[in-house]
Amino acid sequence: MYQIPGACIRVAFVDENASSHSDDFVVNGKTERGHEAVLHASKIIAGTVFDLITSETLIKDIKLEFKEQKSKMASY
Repeated sequence: MYQIPGACIRVAFVDENASSHSDDFVVNGKTERGHEAVLHASKIIAGTVFDLITSETLIKDIKLEFKEQKSKMASY
């Protein structure tokens, strides 16, 4: 089921009770708040990529943790 490590980044730009992909979600995505959320998320991704390409051990550590977590999930 899980072949590679992954992550999901969610940056809020709508009120807490707004449904994903609703009209409210779309409208808010076109606002300054939506724009700022995209910029914030892109900085998070860029920082993560920088860490991955400049660290000699980070990817090895991630792969090891992924393998360990995957083996734990197989026992459920």
